[in-house]
Amino acid sequence: MEYEKGATKGAFSIKSSHTEQAQSSIPAETTLDVVCRPVAAEQTLPLRHSVLWPDKPISHVLLPEDTKGLHLGAFVASRDHPVAVISLFIKPLPDPIYFQSSQGGAGLQVRFRKFACDTTFQGRGIGSKLLQYGLSAARTELDGTMVWCDARVTSRHWYTKRGLVPLGEIFLKGSVEYIRMYIDVGVSVPVKRDPYMQHENDFQ
Repeated sequence: MEYEKGATKGAFSIKSSHTEQAQSSIPAETTLDVVCRPVAAEQTLPLRHSVLWPDKPISHVLLPEDTKGLHLGAFVASRDHPVAVISLFIKPLPDPIYFQSSQGGAGLQVRFRKFACDTTFQGRGIGSKLLQYGLSAARTELDGTMVWCDARVTSRHWYTKRGLVPLGEIFLKGSVEYIRMYIDVGVSVPVKRDPYMQHENDFQ
């Protein structure tokens, strides 16, 4: 996949089919001074970089699957750019657990990645609002029944309070501890485990 570098130094242009479709189909959600809506993939890069991996080059936060993702942002009146971002991708959970709708048939599994909130706006409920908006979009726009992520261990309790469940053991990416977590956003139940499935080493 190719990224088109823009005229502004360090800027990238990423075309995402899911986001382009969603921009016309998902209504913006406004609560108080926060508006959540679909954004272009390149609009997520500044926060991905400054909040998640500030010690790495910006190329570190580019994902090969960005063109296939649904990217969402939270906006406040005082800023033209998003103050929180999250990216959704249709991707099966690599752990040995399967989900099946209570009506029969397996639902799609959606992974969210690069969830970041501007540090000056943290603690105001903006991240919570965007996460809920993202979970709703995963269900309505991507037909997902379960959403998962590789969460930093330092954020584990934050996610637990919002309904996500830990799955598996803590693992490392570099020096950062992660744990896989998931939440059921449809009507689904775990139906079996496969002890022979290989654990995929594909972390956020």
